[in-house]
Amino acid sequence: MVLAAREAKADAILTREDIEKLSGNKKEVRRLANSYDYFIATPPDLMVLIGRVMGQILGPRNKIPEAIQPNADIKTVIDRLKRSVRIRVKDQPQIMCKVGTEDMDPKQVAENIAAVLSEILNKVRPEQLRAVVIKLTMSSPVSVNPLYHDN
Repeated sequence: MVLAAREAKADAILTREDIEKLSGNKKEVRRLANSYDYFIATPPDLMVLIGRVMGQILGPRNKIPEAIQPNADIKTVIDRLKRSVRIRVKDQPQIMCKVGTEDMDPKQVAENIAAVLSEILNKVRPEQLRAVVIKLTMSSPVSVNPLYHDN
């Protein structure tokens, strides 16, 4: 599984020994939890160890590892997770997420914005959506009307 993860270009790979070394080192576990958005592991052997060593840190951040069966194609799982965006509304009724980078084609950024809006509108009623604002890092915000329909 480690070799398959390396071939799939996983951002980081932790072996059983690496996880055991993290036991009691909450600072390092926090650094890992803040550095990566998703974790995957093979059940049940590593899931129990990860739960014991890293569970207190990963649990509240909603980053419990996704269980991958040993015969699963890890490359497709890693590619899917790299393309996905996790949006979580907890304390504030607003959603902020990155939809692109400056070097991307504007059409691709627009497609990403449309995909995010589509997913949001699948989860909430349109009348619950008060405003949509798009902003570059150092620019003024621009309000858009997400409910425009071509007729």
